[in-house]
Amino acid sequence: MSRLADRAVCCGCAACAQICPKHCISMQEDREGFLYPEMDSALCVDCGRCEKVCPALESERQMAAPRAYAAKANDETIRLSSSSGGVFSLVAEKVLKEGGVVFGCRMNDSLEAEHICVSSLQELDVLRGSKYVQSRVGDSFAKAKGFLTGGRRVLFTGTPCQISGLRAYLDRDYENLLTVEVICHGAPSPAVWKKYIQDRFPGAQRVKFREKREGWRNYHLQVNENSECYRDNDYMRLFLDNATLRPSCHSCKFKSGRSGADITLGDFWGIENVMPDFDDDKGCSILLVNTWKGEMALEGLDVEMTEVDMSLAVAGNQAYSHSVRPHINRAYFFSVLNRSGSFSRAYARMYDESLLGRIRHKLFRIIGL
Repeated sequence: MSRLADRAVCCGCAACAQICPKHCISMQEDREGFLYPEMDSALCVDCGRCEKVCPALESERQMAAPRAYAAKANDETIRLSSSSGGVFSLVAEKVLKEGGVVFGCRMNDSLEAEHICVSSLQELDVLRGSKYVQSRVGDSFAKAKGFLTGGRRVLFTGTPCQISGLRAYLDRDYENLLTVEVICHGAPSPAVWKKYIQDRFPGAQRVKFREKREGWRNYHLQVNENSECYRDNDYMRLFLDNATLRPSCHSCKFKSGRSGADITLGDFWGIENVMPDFDDDKGCSILLVNTWKGEMALEGLDVEMTEVDMSLAVAGNQAYSHSVRPHINRAYFFSVLNRSGSFSRAYARMYDESLLGRIRHKLFRIIGL
């Protein structure tokens, strides 16, 4: 029987489920809310295609050797509606105007993160901005392949593991494919996000993870009309403390451009120290051009770009090259969340620094209670 990746390294890209000719692999949610492939062994014909397309089972690719830029859209409306410098929007608009399609992550009506395909400028807005929750890829790789083989231009955006999964699924390069990865701190649990919304904002209809009315550096998480600086927000604290990330994120093998993406985008944190005159606190992107296709995609864009030394570009964004260690109380948080069903209770227990709280943490780490 074909072998699936161990859960410690599986990134949930769903390449295996999409490639299976017998449809014997389905993506199932675990107790932490992450999707993992499960195989119906009675249907498996041991063709090995799931193993072949698994990015977690691939040999590690070489690091990219990119050209690095500080970049920001000249159109301030685009920049303010984007998480950083608005470069993704410009690239996506160019592809759409040329008759292509764009795959990316949106928050659906249930405030769940999912990958979708858009084919018009009117649909593009839902793909703008960061989503700090792991998205469901669904059958996006298969759909992208259909467009590619039909000769249509495709822009596929996602995390490094998703881009690597797509490339493994396709098993060849397509001249009409452009891939853009985002620098990724890690993929937070969809279940934690769902519990947070249910607990704090029942019936919520809109979310923006990076609202910038008070500046790019002091971005707010906005749910409906409720806005809170990320430094003060409980959900973002758990995310940035590495308490809710997918297990594979703590040993990610797709960093430093190893996904094979044509372009890498992220926040140029520290731009005020590198290029003070370039910074206006409205958003600035790290733009890493990894391939000739990436260079071609930037031609003709209404963007201000300045080439910078690679080491300076990523100095303030270590997530480009380094995985983060899990919080020492990560397992305890998920245990309380699953037992109680309450985000607020799990959060309070997670950060309880009283004597009783510290005893609970220690006992859980020793004997799991």
